[in-house]
Amino acid sequence: MELSIWRGEWGLGSVSIECLEALVYSKIVQAVQKIHVRKYVFSSDMSPWLWVSSSGKSVVGASSIISYLKSENLDADCNLTQKERADILAYKNMIKYKIAPALKYAMWCDERNYCEVIRPTFAKIYTFPSNYSMPGRLQRAALLEAWGRFGECATPNEMETKLNRKARECMTALSERLGKSSYFFGSKPTSFDAYVFAYLSLIVKTPLPNASLNGHLNTFSNLVEFESRIHNRFVASEVRRRAAGRTRPEWVGVVLSLSFAASVMFSYAIVKGILHIDFKTE
Repeated sequence: MELSIWRGEWGLGSVSIECLEALVYSKIVQAVQKIHVRKYVFSSDMSPWLWVSSSGKSVVGASSIISYLKSENLDADCNLTQKERADILAYKNMIKYKIAPALKYAMWCDERNYCEVIRPTFAKIYTFPSNYSMPGRLQRAALLEAWGRFGECATPNEMETKLNRKARECMTALSERLGKSSYFFGSKPTSFDAYVFAYLSLIVKTPLPNASLNGHLNTFSNLVEFESRIHNRFVASEVRRRAAGRTRPEWVGVVLSLSFAASVMFSYAIVKGILHIDFKTE
């Protein structure tokens, strides 16, 4: 089996939460032989892809990938009780409605974070010409979501304060559940550990200038240590492998993009009659 994910930045295994979750779970159950970083990215879909070479089947999305691996007896949750499984669903919903909105706002709606870190980074990840439009499209979608939740009259400070308050409530619950344990349920990592890690890792490692959400997380030392533990055990080697394989300087990609853009503009000028070339015969 082979896993295809979005590339990582800032020491992350991937900038996509879903890809991080699928990456860690596949490492926990030792399911994947090869991990590919997607080279050509045009759409806003950040889903991971699992390719099963033996059957020619492809599975898309972290939850679908984890469900498929469980059906193939690669189940990190097999020893969980029914109560623990119910608790996991409750915690996941809490993260979805409390931490996820705060993280999205911090990355895409905070103007300074977006302009200084997020937009330049995603412009490098997207393939030309999508790198010019997709970051802005993702920001607009995030802003519409925030305005839909708080109304367009809400100030950025009001939205950030309310979202971070909810996120902190969730962090408190997660910290109390984890306690002094290495993992949330038992002595071995489960799918829930992969799920939580994906969110915490983005909060910890994304170098945002306005890092208020990161500041809240840093007050829970056991969650920060948990993120580091999962990263070092399941992700760090993959990050090092990719870093060692990056042999092409970044300026080469810039030159290639500029050359392609120039050739497109040149062809357009000729087709529209803006530029006319006369060939004289001797």
